Amino acid sequence: MRKGRRGIRLGGEYLSATRLVYSYYGGTGNPTSCTSKPTQGTTGNNGNVGGYFYQDSVNSSLGHTAAFTYDTLNRLTSDVATGNSTYNLTYG
Repeated sequence: MRKGRRGIRLGGEYLSATRLVYSYYGGTGNPTSCTSKPTQGTTGNNGNVGGYFYQDSVNSSLGHTAAFTYDTLNRLTSDVATGNSTYNLTYG
Protein backbone atom coordinates (compact mmCIF):
# COMPACT_ATOMS: atom_id res chain seq x y z
CA MET A 1 0.00 0.00 0.00
CA ARG A 2 1.35 3.42 -0.92
CA LYS A 3 1.93 6.03 1.73
CA GLY A 4 -1.08 8.29 2.11
CA ARG A 5 -3.60 5.77 0.76
CA ARG A 6 -6.06 4.07 3.07
CA GLY A 7 -8.38 1.19 2.40
CA ILE A 8 -8.24 -2.26 0.90
CA ARG A 9 -6.54 -2.74 -2.45
CA LEU A 10 -8.16 -5.23 -4.84
CA GLY A 11 -7.13 -5.53 -8.48
CA GLY A 12 -5.18 -2.28 -8.47
CA GLU A 13 -8.03 -0.18 -7.05
CA TYR A 14 -8.31 1.13 -3.51
CA LEU A 15 -11.64 0.61 -1.79
CA SER A 16 -11.66 3.56 0.60
CA ALA A 17 -15.32 2.97 1.45
CA THR A 18 -14.49 -0.12 3.52
CA ARG A 19 -13.28 -0.19 7.11
CA LEU A 20 -12.10 -3.14 9.18
CA VAL A 21 -11.17 -3.06 12.89
CA TYR A 22 -9.72 -6.16 14.62
CA SER A 23 -9.68 -7.11 18.31
CA TYR A 24 -7.02 -9.50 19.66
CA TYR A 25 -8.23 -9.71 23.26
CA GLY A 26 -10.51 -12.58 24.24
CA GLY A 27 -13.37 -11.79 26.58
CA THR A 28 -13.62 -8.17 25.47
CA GLY A 29 -16.27 -6.65 23.28
CA ASN A 30 -15.77 -5.99 19.59
CA PRO A 31 -15.63 -2.41 18.36
CA THR A 32 -19.03 -1.09 17.32
CA SER A 33 -17.80 1.41 14.76
CA CYS A 34 -14.68 2.11 12.76
CA THR A 35 -13.91 5.20 14.79
CA SER A 36 -13.93 3.36 18.12
CA LYS A 37 -10.92 1.47 19.39
CA PRO A 38 -11.33 -2.15 20.49
CA THR A 39 -11.48 -2.68 24.23
CA GLN A 40 -8.03 -3.81 25.29
CA GLY A 41 -7.75 -6.32 28.07
CA THR A 42 -4.79 -6.35 30.39
CA THR A 43 -4.09 -10.00 29.50
CA GLY A 44 -5.20 -12.49 26.91
CA ASN A 45 -3.57 -11.26 23.68
CA ASN A 46 -2.05 -14.50 22.40
CA GLY A 47 -2.18 -13.42 18.75
CA ASN A 48 -5.57 -14.98 17.97
CA VAL A 49 -8.13 -12.65 16.45
CA GLY A 50 -10.99 -12.40 18.92
CA GLY A 51 -13.27 -10.58 16.52
CA TYR A 52 -13.67 -7.70 14.12
CA PHE A 53 -16.02 -4.97 12.91
CA TYR A 54 -16.54 -4.49 9.15
CA GLN A 55 -18.22 -1.46 7.59
CA ASP A 56 -18.85 -0.69 3.91
CA SER A 57 -20.23 2.80 3.32
CA VAL A 58 -21.12 2.02 -0.31
CA ASN A 59 -22.94 -1.26 0.33
CA SER A 60 -24.17 -1.10 3.92
CA SER A 61 -25.81 -4.54 3.64
CA LEU A 62 -22.31 -6.06 4.00
CA GLY A 63 -21.62 -4.52 7.43
CA HIS A 64 -21.21 -6.94 10.33
CA THR A 65 -19.36 -7.83 13.51
CA ALA A 66 -17.74 -11.25 13.94
CA ALA A 67 -16.45 -13.14 16.98
CA PHE A 68 -14.12 -16.15 17.02
CA THR A 69 -13.57 -18.86 19.63
CA TYR A 70 -10.64 -21.25 19.98
CA ASP A 71 -9.94 -24.52 21.78
CA THR A 72 -7.13 -25.03 24.32
CA LEU A 73 -4.67 -25.67 21.47
CA ASN A 74 -5.58 -22.32 19.85
CA ARG A 75 -7.45 -23.94 16.97
CA LEU A 76 -10.44 -22.05 15.60
CA THR A 77 -13.67 -23.68 16.81
CA SER A 78 -16.37 -21.18 15.84
CA ASP A 79 -16.99 -17.99 13.89
CA VAL A 80 -20.21 -16.05 14.43
CA ALA A 81 -21.20 -12.86 12.60
CA THR A 82 -24.06 -10.54 13.49
CA GLY A 83 -25.40 -7.44 11.80
CA ASN A 84 -26.46 -7.04 8.19
CA SER A 85 -24.41 -10.03 7.00
CA THR A 86 -24.72 -13.00 9.37
CA TYR A 87 -23.28 -16.49 9.67
CA ASN A 88 -22.64 -19.08 12.36
CA LEU A 89 -19.83 -21.55 11.56
CA THR A 90 -18.32 -24.30 13.66
CA TYR A 91 -15.08 -26.15 12.96
CA GLY A 92 -14.08 -29.52 14.28
